Amino acid sequence: MNQDIDYRAVRREVEAEVVRRKRATRWIFFAVNFLMFVIFSSITWGVFAKNMIMSDDAAAALIVMSVGWLIGLMFQFISAMLDSKSSEERIREAAMGQAVGKHLLQMSRDADAFGDKHKREYSLSDDGELDPLPIEGRDDTEDITLELRDVLRQQSERKQQQE
Repeated sequence: MNQDIDYRAVRREVEAEVVRRKRATRWIFFAVNFLMFVIFSSITWGVFAKNMIMSDDAAAALIVMSVGWLIGLMFQFISAMLDSKSSEERIREAAMGQAVGKHLLQMSRDADAFGDKHKREYSLSDDGELDPLPIEGRDDTEDITLELRDVLRQQSERKQQQE
């Protein structure tokens, strides 16, 4: 029986538990805050409804307090929603798409440094084989390995220049 502790597994379990507890705590705080908003708003609006002799300034302060607290609740709810697994996956997908797009763009810029890619045209010979047609200004259309060798040589030269 192996008595060694798998520290990576322990670390993963601890991290998962920390994330779970943070989410639970965030939702509990939101629920308590919402409950306090309902209770205190009911009390203050009830007092205001019974005593309509309050000044306009007091009514405005009550409205501002209610709207401000409601906006705070809304932001707290959005923050809790962004902490969910599905939201985290959507954020990761968007970030991954941006990163891949950036790297693809960089790769296309690097490919442009090699010059224009020559398209090959082929014709069907009498015996049924494909024969490459010559490209103007290039003699090596017969063998694709020559072009491949050129590209590999340019890549190795570029790496040497970067070092």
